[in-house]
Amino acid sequence: MRFIVFLLCFTFSAGMAQNIRGPAQILARIDSLISHQVREWCAGKIDYPPDCTVIRVFKKEKKCEIWAKNASMDSLRYITDISICSMDFEPGPKLRINDGKTPEGFYHGSFGYWSRYAWMWMELDEASLDDFGTPGTGSCFKICIEYPNNADRARSRSAGFGNPGGDICIHGNCVTAGCVSFTNRNFLPVYAFARHHNTSRFGQVQVHIYPFDFDAVEKKEWDRLASSYTHSAALSVQKLIEFWHNLKVGHQVFNENKKVLQLKIGSGTVSPGWYCHTINALKTLLKTGGDYNGEVNSLYSSDLVPVIRLLQRRYGLAVDGAIGPATLRALAGNNDIPAPEYQFK
Repeated sequence: MRFIVFLLCFTFSAGMAQNIRGPAQILARIDSLISHQVREWCAGKIDYPPDCTVIRVFKKEKKCEIWAKNASMDSLRYITDISICSMDFEPGPKLRINDGKTPEGFYHGSFGYWSRYAWMWMELDEASLDDFGTPGTGSCFKICIEYPNNADRARSRSAGFGNPGGDICIHGNCVTAGCVSFTNRNFLPVYAFARHHNTSRFGQVQVHIYPFDFDAVEKKEWDRLASSYTHSAALSVQKLIEFWHNLKVGHQVFNENKKVLQLKIGSGTVSPGWYCHTINALKTLLKTGGDYNGEVNSLYSSDLVPVIRLLQRRYGLAVDGAIGPATLRALAGNNDIPAPEYQFK
């Protein structure tokens, strides 16, 4: 009799593990599987579960960094690195549909719970966790990034491609066509940290995807990596390196502040207090011409504002101290200074 009761309980538990479908149930089951591991990672840093999470992906290094904090904390803490099993590991952004490339840039993540593909499914029990699931049976969960954003669309159009593609996700089962994919066991904590993120307080979870770790790859390597880019005929080495410089600014701002980035996406107006590579290039130009004597960096610093106002008067522009497209064209002249794709604060 005891054996029958045990068998029934085991069968019921296994069945439940194989058919967990709701988001709350999936998260609870994952937390039960990884609780010991993640609590060790978080010891002395934060209390698990976190209230705020940032995911950083580094293509060349094949790694994902998890940063997180509790609501009462001022800044994020580095939690751990997790190996990425399958993705496009070659530096350079995605430009068109079906090119197999993984995007690069700054994105927000949302969550999906259905797919017709077996490699999006898994069964949340130890015995079969490493295997592909069956569509409609078991659990399907993924982090979907908002590719393409406005900067991605503009870059794709400028390269001559009409369709930049889409449906880029972070998921398990170690298979990819441009997505960021982990082994199932490694994906569970990535998903759990992101899913615990409090969107009502901190906005959607941020996913930063970099071509490489800017702290580890020297500038002299950039040309070589850019020259071997899949779409080098459509996006020049110079344009690609300018794009990477912009990403590096965001990387540096995050490293210095360890806070969720405030982002402006697209080639809009740069206002005082924001960072972008455009400001670095413009400060360099103005300093060469003798109009600016301050420090050359990527911050639209307070000492640049009166200079911009003075130059706007000189060129008969609206005097607002902000650098919009008309001001940038006037100040840059014949110099090729890129409009900002991403701005950071």
